[in-house]
Amino acid sequence: MGDGTITTIAPHGSSYVLATGINNNGAVTGLYVTDTGHGFIRDANGTITTFGVRHSEGAEGPFAINGKGAVTGSFFDSNEIDVHGLLRTP
Repeated sequence: MGDGTITTIAPHGSSYVLATGINNNGAVTGLYVTDTGHGFIRDANGTITTFGVRHSEGAEGPFAINGKGAVTGSFFDSNEIDVHGLLRTP
């Protein structure tokens, strides 16, 4: 990282991937879609951890990741009207 290398991020079964944040350690956060939406964190070694929000409609939107691995974003709840803040702790 930092040398111009481009890395493809493609969680298994994904049809759409959007990376939205990267921290100084090289960890990336974002979202991907299979049949529903999922949040993900890809660590600097390439390991991908996926996460979802219970009672959401799969519209997780992780936006940023800090140096300790905490992720912030938002999601729609099950009625698809209300948007809530998201904090995923490391």
